[in-house]
Amino acid sequence: MFKRKIGTILAVCLALSAVTIAQARNIAGKWKAQGSREGQTITIDFDFKVSGESLSGTAYRVQFNQVLQIHNGKIHGNQISFDTGDVGFNYAGTIEGDQLNIRMSGGTQDPTDLIAKRAK
Repeated sequence: MFKRKIGTILAVCLALSAVTIAQARNIAGKWKAQGSREGQTITIDFDFKVSGESLSGTAYRVQFNQVLQIHNGKIHGNQISFDTGDVGFNYAGTIEGDQLNIRMSGGTQDPTDLIAKRAK
């Protein structure tokens, strides 16, 4: 009986791990993020590429007509992190289905929360 309970617990843990990994791999593709910084709307279009636990791609800053490469991208479970190199912004977020909650920090301003939705 004890072995059966342990087996059931392990099966549930494996299933939950598989769902989390599937969510992380599901981040690949185009996302549109918006937030507000100092009273102005910020829009960033992300194009993510995934290879194992590595995240790469581009971030297009709409207001500046600027395409930035994603560097040092990592995926761990449903958590992501990356930076945009010399521009000095760091990003950390959580994947929740077709929504990505991202905190952008760096520069001289306070951190900014962005909500990204999968582009259609």
